Amino acid sequence: MSLPPDDNEPLTGNAPADKKSLLVDALMALRRQPTASLEDIDFYAELLGNMAWGGQHLHDQVLKRPSQGQVKAELDRLRGACESLSKVLDALHDATREDLWVCSAPDLDDLKNTLNLLSAKAKELEEVLLGEYRSSGRLRDLRAIVVVAAADEAFRVVTGRTPTFTTDPQSSKISGEWPEFVERVFAALGIKGSARRRARSFVQTEILQNLDIEPEH
Repeated sequence: MSLPPDDNEPLTGNAPADKKSLLVDALMALRRQPTASLEDIDFYAELLGNMAWGGQHLHDQVLKRPSQGQVKAELDRLRGACESLSKVLDALHDATREDLWVCSAPDLDDLKNTLNLLSAKAKELEEVLLGEYRSSGRLRDLRAIVVVAAADEAFRVVTGRTPTFTTDPQSSKISGEWPEFVERVFAALGIKGSARRRARSFVQTEILQNLDIEPEH
């Protein structure tokens, strides 16, 4: 993998070294976990850069979509088809499976796993696409959203800890290693907006989801 040369270009092999080096520096500053290797650091630096490009691309694609209702219907059909075909595969007799194997058909267990993954990803995508509109209809910055999610994984692997933050009761200032890390990542990738608020919101949303409480949008 290589970092995209800028926020609006696809992945190439000519990534600017300064962007990646800033991400590596941010990750190295977190390094506490003995099992977090330099390969891990390099991998997550690449991942964060690629997620920034992917999030921007996703954001641009969402803006081109005609309506939320059409998107939901399309993803619902895809999920329904995947789930139906998965049930068909479950119902196959062993003899039928063996005949298909003799005919060099694709591995049915692998196919079922792919269908289940595709169905899950369609649901995940639906939540991102339909859940990230403000009440006014203006789309939130999907690039920031996917980068924070990738930063969460990187933080856990490199530090061996769960992201947390502290809010000053007097000034409401958000502090801690996690929000500071997200701030450095945003700066390296040129993502505008409050990185610390994004970091806080991500942790709060995860807490609500773990408690089975629907986060407010």
